Amino acid sequence: MDTEDNALGVLIAKEAIRELVLLYSRSIDRKDVALLRTLYTKDATDTHGDTYDGSAEGYCTFASTFRADWPRSVFRWS
Repeated sequence: MDTEDNALGVLIAKEAIRELVLLYSRSIDRKDVALLRTLYTKDATDTHGDTYDGSAEGYCTFASTFRADWPRSVFRWS
């Protein structure tokens, strides 16, 4: 693989990661748990400090309980 091919591969990988981050942000911002579920593989896990550590499916369920007045949340849902 030459330098140009490697650079293109890096850019493609970065764009894929960026797209996942944007979709994750959108799913959390809009409280769209169905979208959030599509972003994980079946065997994925997720760790969020001392608030959640477990399966991705469990995190999706946990995220569905987020409220605007949750003390650790910066989310403002109406």
